[in-house]
Amino acid sequence: MINKKRNFLHENWKFNTIPNILTFGRMLAVPFLVLSFFIKESVGNFLTLFIFISASLTDYFDGYIARRFKLTSKLGTFLDPLADKLLISVALLLLAGFGKISSYNLIPASIIICRELIISGLREFLGAIRLELPVLQLAKYKTTVQMIAIACLLYNFKGQYAQFIILTGNILLWIACLLTIITGITYIFSGITFIKMRQLEKCSVIPRRRRKRKEKNTRLPS
Repeated sequence: MINKKRNFLHENWKFNTIPNILTFGRMLAVPFLVLSFFIKESVGNFLTLFIFISASLTDYFDGYIARRFKLTSKLGTFLDPLADKLLISVALLLLAGFGKISSYNLIPASIIICRELIISGLREFLGAIRLELPVLQLAKYKTTVQMIAIACLLYNFKGQYAQFIILTGNILLWIACLLTIITGITYIFSGITFIKMRQLEKCSVIPRRRRKRKEKNTRLPS
């Protein structure tokens, strides 16, 4: 029994798989992204863009490798959305703090960050009662749009297409906000449904146990 538990933990919570290493790399890139914002001139701009795009690409490759080579694990399932939320939220806060997002464009940025916090809390609550919230396909598209939007907004080089790239980033940010709201509402209703189903299961199990106890107590001795 103990060996089975050890094997289960080893298979589902092991760190040394390529997808999990890529996910950890995405999380470790966040402090370097923060530091790159404080490096002035074109070197800082290049580092910021390079770090964010590199970290964003790991989100595609860790999922692809995990599915292609059957390296999915409980640890990866837990850390992957967390790493995405951390990278996106910090990037949006930095863009807002350094004035690269301003005026009405702060609205979608605020909604995205709030949604990420709410859904993270919901996942944690469901995890505490042993329920898992499956990732929506639309949520994956949402994350992709968010990352492209942020990459466009991080572009801080002078050139013929600079303004067009920034405008594209702002438009994509609003599209990402819409997808964020849709997936957020879907997750919340799914979470409520799962909780109700769990409560119904408990309600059906308790009378069954009482019935068995009653039958056992009323059974005549042979």
